[in-house]
Amino acid sequence: MKKKVFFKFPPKLVTKPVTYLLVKDYDLIINIFSARINEDEAGILGVELDGLEENIEAALKYLKGVGIIVDDFDKRVRIDHTKCQNCGACTSVCPTGSLSSDKDFKVSLDEGKCIVCRQCVDACPFGAIEIGE
Repeated sequence: MKKKVFFKFPPKLVTKPVTYLLVKDYDLIINIFSARINEDEAGILGVELDGLEENIEAALKYLKGVGIIVDDFDKRVRIDHTKCQNCGACTSVCPTGSLSSDKDFKVSLDEGKCIVCRQCVDACPFGAIEIGE
């Protein structure tokens, strides 16, 4: 079974060897598709977990128990064009190029490229980018 999730680490857990523990203790294969981790701040890690369903569920239960927030990957980036000022701040931080500006400087999103890394949410000074179902 494969499952894509995001781990959100509070600052006190950023240096914990989470992926190592998931491999060693839960026999999972980990594919990291996005990461934003700062030792002094919270971190976000996007991963695909591959292994037995019961091992994945046990691993996620463990992570939640130690204080790591686990979000399913089924969430998507949404741009609220009533708030967006087309400043391009989001396009400059997008690691996959899923956010871009056209010749008229209108920001658009290619959902097929988006890995929901959340960098655009933090970069938007107008609060026009949200993560949702």
